[in-house]
Amino acid sequence: NTPAGNELKFLRLVSQQTQLYNTSIKNAGIAAPANLSTKYPVTPDNSLGDQLKIVARLIKGGLKTKVYMVNLGGFDTHAAQTGTDTTTGAHATLLNRLSAGIAAFQDDCIKMGIQDKVTGLVFSEFGRRIKSNASGGTDHGAGAPVILFGTELMGGMYGTNPIIPANVTTSSNVPMQYDFRSIYYSIMKDWFELSDAALTNVMLNNYPYMKLFKSKTTDIKADKNINQEKFGMVYPNPMESHASIPVFSDGEYISIKVYDNIGREVQNVMERTLEKGNHIIPFDRNNLPAGNYSIQMMAPHLKTQQSIILK
Repeated sequence: NTPAGNELKFLRLVSQQTQLYNTSIKNAGIAAPANLSTKYPVTPDNSLGDQLKIVARLIKGGLKTKVYMVNLGGFDTHAAQTGTDTTTGAHATLLNRLSAGIAAFQDDCIKMGIQDKVTGLVFSEFGRRIKSNASGGTDHGAGAPVILFGTELMGGMYGTNPIIPANVTTSSNVPMQYDFRSIYYSIMKDWFELSDAALTNVMLNNYPYMKLFKSKTTDIKADKNINQEKFGMVYPNPMESHASIPVFSDGEYISIKVYDNIGREVQNVMERTLEKGNHIIPFDRNNLPAGNYSIQMMAPHLKTQQSIILK
């Protein structure tokens, strides 16, 4: 009854379960045809393509596993991140492997006829800073992009290009625009079809819902137009002491909050029901220090964020 003993017990349990499950995995692999895509990278150092090739066969072979996790390492680029330009060097090579692996996997899924069963999510355990360090690399950062792929997704870009101030340092972070828990919450709700009660039990909280999948949205274009009409652009931007946020309300509950560049809520501008019509919501800086911030604006079934710079 020690920490080491508990870990050993866990490892033995996993080993036993894997042995019991081995037949199911093997049968699924045998039942699937040889990978149909010819796009898988042939270079020996693209382990991602090799992993995804196996996943495609197991899905086609009928394995009922809900989530597969594969990985591609090497993104801890504290030094020599690029070559003579940003299209060469370690980071460009890694992104090329990522792109090639995903392209082959998606092509394989389509050729196997399982493309409507698969959604892919690409994430990193950490982001990178805005400005390179003295070693020609970037250090660990707060914000990072998340990529989703699959035929059942709405597609497109969520969020806006961050506003990069002229005086960034090697400690500056890209401001976070979407909480990663909102992405997981929305995927579990629409893709895995968890009930609201199950979602609350798993996530321990309710997070802003994002419309990511086609099946839950009948008119993508109309939805984006509504989003644009509901919340106008914050002005002035950059701001000094005061700014204004245009809002149109249908007599609904509106929430506007401000987050810093590591995702902490630093100001609650408003949370209340607005009467129907156009409104200008004042945003006062108060004691917020200079820097990059994100303003999150929410209405029922709608959410948008804008970046703002405080001088």
